[in-house]
Amino acid sequence: MSEEGPEVTFEFVDQSSRRRRVRFVRESPGGWSRVEEQLDDGEWRPLGGETAADLEVTIDAAAADAVELVPPGDGAAMSITGPEAADR
Repeated sequence: MSEEGPEVTFEFVDQSSRRRRVRFVRESPGGWSRVEEQLDDGEWRPLGGETAADLEVTIDAAAADAVELVPPGDGAAMSITGPEAADR
């Protein structure tokens, strides 16, 4: 959980080799804030976002061949890391 509230985060490297993330932060009462960010010089810079009324996360069973579930060790529930993680 972040200081803002419970959150779901997806991090990725785009086609231009920039590290980006999309965070869904739970709002009270109800809804989620979608926050898009890009890593610049070690700092996350906001790119945009919006409010989502509901959030559903689906991970296809075939994705198990491409990603690995990794306990982060920082109090978060679970991280999903792809094969590019070794290049970080």
